[in-house]
Amino acid sequence: MASIEALIEEIVERKLEEKLAARSASKGLVDLAKIGPPKRTVYRDARAGKFEGAVKIERRWYAPQAAVDAWIATHVPKKVKTNDPKVTDLDAMRERLGLRRVS
Repeated sequence: MASIEALIEEIVERKLEEKLAARSASKGLVDLAKIGPPKRTVYRDARAGKFEGAVKIERRWYAPQAAVDAWIATHVPKKVKTNDPKVTDLDAMRERLGLRRVS
């Protein structure tokens, strides 16, 4: 019986270590499922390598905010003019498309 308990304990420890490693690896990255466009489209492009520095952790894709901004800029045909100097072109595009910036 002691060997079964030890085996179970080892498996649980390994799973916890994997979860903690995944959590620390995703720091500073944006969850691509939450950037706005359909998840299917975003994940397809992540698999194709269109997000610089994207990584898959468990079942989710993560990428740096700069890569998300670049991807959004390439998928919006028009730039939106704004009179507010604090608002960037990307912020105006996000607002126009109903997207939100993930931080």
